Amino acid sequence: MTHLHQAGVQFQVGSSNNLLDMQFAEGILEMPKLTIGPGIELLIRNIVACEHCHCLDPYMNDFVIIMDRLVNTSKDVDLLVEHGILVNLEADSNEAANIINKLAAGACMRNNFYFASLSKELKAFCSISWHKWKANLKQNYFNTPWAIISFIAVFILLSLTLIQMVSTLIP
Repeated sequence: MTHLHQAGVQFQVGSSNNLLDMQFAEGILEMPKLTIGPGIELLIRNIVACEHCHCLDPYMNDFVIIMDRLVNTSKDVDLLVEHGILVNLEADSNEAANIINKLAAGACMRNNFYFASLSKELKAFCSISWHKWKANLKQNYFNTPWAIISFIAVFILLSLTLIQMVSTLIP
């Protein structure tokens, strides 16, 4: 998630309660709200096991895999909590990240992965350098109103200095 955020992807809570309703359009990844707390690991593992045993479409298996790919560290969990996508009922973010990563231990990748198009779209968006540069400027240099105001003031002062210099050289 932090890698996507650094590449300029914005996160938004989806309106649907369906965990499979992840959409990516125009730089915004929309994800349904997920609660990580006591018992969620057991519940999801049982659903994945049921899918494997009864040859159902392994949608929860695919959800576990995509979440494992998206969430790797406690910073990823913090980012999801900040945007309201994840409700963390665990002791800390590191524990929630461990739970999400442990869920994928029993999951297996298959040929017709449900989130394949989402993964391709995210990868294509992140490979464009312009998105990374724009996100870097926003996150590191223009992250406060004072930074933007000071940039505008410096731009105006430099412009006026340039105009004064040109007007003195050309009588």
